[in-house]
Amino acid sequence: MRFGHFVPSPGRGDGLLPPDGRLRERPGGRNRWTGEGGGAVSADLFEEEVEYLFRYAEKGLLYFVPLWDSAETVAGRGAPVSRVREVALELIGALIDRGVRVGDVGEREDRDIDPWDADRETVLARVDAGMRRMTDPTDLVYVCGFRV
Repeated sequence: MRFGHFVPSPGRGDGLLPPDGRLRERPGGRNRWTGEGGGAVSADLFEEEVEYLFRYAEKGLLYFVPLWDSAETVAGRGAPVSRVREVALELIGALIDRGVRVGDVGEREDRDIDPWDADRETVLARVDAGMRRMTDPTDLVYVCGFRV
């Protein structure tokens, strides 16, 4: 597989990370990467994360790790892994509803994802099983990828 390292953004200056690579504060002072600041988790935060992930998947391959980071943000600092996994599935369901394809990260140069040919519930069950098999969060990159 062609995983050299995790790429936090499809590219600098793409609107997801500023050209200087410095992390931005989220509205309300909540930092997307540390989960610090801001108030209680809300439906607005969930929708904000879905929008962020959707834009990411539009621009290029969305690996699982940024999605997991968003799930941790929505679940709240210190949330148990079971809650983060549940939120990850909710985020993935919302992305599927917006037309995002889920599948194996492609090994071919001309194809970054091999979409799974399955209905929404089957895809979510497969992702859930993949998450449960992983003991190290850095291995989540092997569960699946996302692309519009």
